[in-house]
Amino acid sequence: MSNFLDATYAVIPIVVTALNGTTPVPISVSPKRINGSQISSKGSGAPAFRASNVGTISIRDAGGGTVRAIIPAGKGITRQCIYTVPLGFTLQIISTLFSVNRVTASNQFFTFSSGVQTSTGLIRYPFDVSIGDEPPYRHDGIPGITLPQGVDFCWRNTFASASRDLSAGILAILRDNSLS
Repeated sequence: MSNFLDATYAVIPIVVTALNGTTPVPISVSPKRINGSQISSKGSGAPAFRASNVGTISIRDAGGGTVRAIIPAGKGITRQCIYTVPLGFTLQIISTLFSVNRVTASNQFFTFSSGVQTSTGLIRYPFDVSIGDEPPYRHDGIPGITLPQGVDFCWRNTFASASRDLSAGILAILRDNSLS
């Protein structure tokens, strides 16, 4: 199941079947954005104890075009810290989390930058967070960051002092504007 957004940022839920890991499967739409995808069943090649995808699933434009999202092997869900606010909704980000995973050396430092891209293509990086090899960093803020429909939000790693295995995440409320 994938949550695609069309050119107007309307949500188009898509179910793709018959994935075998080697043959591309065409979809009926050309999405503007993909907010997330997850598996809903596993193939016969997956071990019984791991009911997930055995190989990496790449979601890309038809004809071998741009890769839009990836479901890593064994994860069952896309793991990307980017979200586009759908048509008719407002996103309120109330918490962010950053972590350096599997630290192999001391004094490692990393910088994450928040990215906001408007529906007209303007990109801003209004906020940077630098972390080291300490425990995960969490930032909570009320009322948080409020973003209107058609805006992309992401966290990007913009500096790394060493090889990296990093995590970033957001906790947000998606508000239906018709209920306001």
